[in-house]
This record gives sequence, structure tokens and C-alpha cells, in this order.
Amino acid sequence: VWSLDSGDCIRVLSGHANAVHGLCVTPDGKHLMSTAWLESDVRVWSLEGGECLRVFGEHASEVASVCVSADNDFVFSASGNFVRVLSMRSGECVSTLSGHTKPVLSICLTPDGRHVVTGAGDETICVWSVDRGECVRTLRGHTHRIQGVCVTPDGKHIVSASVDHTLRVWLLGSGECVRTLEGHTNTVLCTQVSPNGKLVASGSEEQTARVWTLATGECIKTYRGQGGYVMSVCFTVDNKHVVTGSGDGKLRFWSLESDTCVRALEGHRWSLYAVGVTPDGKLAVSAGADGTMRVWSMDS
Repeated sequence: VWSLDSGDCIRVLSGHANAVHGLCVTPDGKHLMSTAWLESDVRVWSLEGGECLRVFGEHASEVASVCVSADNDFVFSASGNFVRVLSMRSGECVSTLSGHTKPVLSICLTPDGRHVVTGAGDETICVWSVDRGECVRTLRGHTHRIQGVCVTPDGKHIVSASVDHTLRVWLLGSGECVRTLEGHTNTVLCTQVSPNGKLVASGSEEQTARVWTLATGECIKTYRGQGGYVMSVCFTVDNKHVVTGSGDGKLRFWSLESDTCVRALEGHRWSLYAVGVTPDGKLAVSAGADGTMRVWSMDS
């Protein structure tokens, strides 16, 4: 745990043997889910105490991404070409979603919890029915693998990020691509939609983060000076800042009003691969190539 005001480290979550590349804060804000390179499990951590509470090991290969249902009952993990649905209580795999022909790289849930959205190396996005356990819609249009997917808070749109340098906005209901966001000059590694559903943030290998309007697709902000690839982005819950994790290991907070970096937090030794914010907006979390996770207080 870190103080955003002073930058002093007061807790580090460690236990993974390799770079931690996936993070998910549970909807109740009490736990942190993590995945790491070359590791075939998902770990559950207490955000309050920092200890690892349990390990889900129902995977045959590395777990690339993870998310949790709104009721905190189920864990959805992407491993290889499949998505496994795990019981949070028992740890058992209750279902497997199969359909992608190359590894699933990103996963998220719709706000109503009825659908899972996945992006994969086969250049497609799949929308899965949680109840039926099958793909009900396949979205095609990107010309390279999908690095990131997210769903708008109203559940109407999907935003995807790709190695083809673009982001796309899709209608979840029909699968139609309604907008292509162009401007990045290299792989788009990550994307996230603001809590108010008006803005899209993205990070790229060109070492910038950009902010776009969802309604028009216009790029309204470009944040430079990242110190490396921008591996992960998110918004603060008040819609006032974009948080980035970069190749230089720093967690940066960028003002949407002033266009400046208002704080850069140091502590990770190497690249940051994942960042997030708790639902109450009080904590930020980060994960990096040094195999650790850190929790930062944003009260200040």
C-alpha cells in the first residue's frame, strides 16, 4: 500500500514467481485477482491485509486475463483458446467457453452479467451468453490480434484495441462496428471506458496514451512522456483523471482538465503491466514485471 501524497510504500503484495500481467478488483472492492506470465493459476488477494487467500489452478496453460461476476460468485479466466468459469466459493470449473482458434488475450463482463466479451489472437471478438455457455455473436473487422476489450457502463457498446493500430466501437446487440478510432501509429495495447460512459482511453507501443470521445471517435487528449510502452489504462471513478502504467515502472495520473501529469508514483522495479481503481475510488492498484502488486491510497 502506498500513500499517493508522499509516495511511501507501506505494503507490497508478492507471491508470483513471474511478471504479473493481469489484475481485476472484485466488484465489492474487497479482493484483488491476479495472473502472471507462464503461470497457470489465478490468485485471490485481500486488499485490506495483502495476503493471498486462495489459488485457482484449473488451467492447462498461462492465464492471460481475468474478471469477476457482479455478485462475486464466479471468476472468468482466459487461458489458451478457452475461457473457464470458476466458482469463487469452491474453486471448481463449472463451465468452459470454447470457440476461439487462437489464445484469448482479454476478457470482460457486461454490466448486467449476462454476457462475457473476449478478444483473441484470431482477430475476432466473441460475445458469450453466460447462461447458455455459447458464443452468440462474433465480431470481425480488425486485421490483427485483439489486445483489449471493454464494455460501456450502459452495456450498449464494446470497445476493442488491436495490434492493427486501431480501436473499434461495436454495438453489443447487433455486432455492428459503428466507429473506428484511428491515430495511434503502433500497437494499441489496452483500452478502458470512463465511468460516465463518455470517454475512451487507450495506451500504445508508441509510448502515448490517448483519450477519445465515444460519441464521435475524436481524439481529444494525447499524453506523452510515458517512459515506455503504455501497457494499461483506467479512469478514476470521478472521471477527472486517466491512470497509466508504463514501461518505466511508473504509475501516472493525468488530468483530463489540464492535460498534465499531476503525479508519478515510483516503486516497481520494471515495467507496469496492469493498473486499476477500486469501485469506491479510494485505492489504485498496479502490477508489474517485478512480480509484485502494489496498492495505492488515493484519499489524499
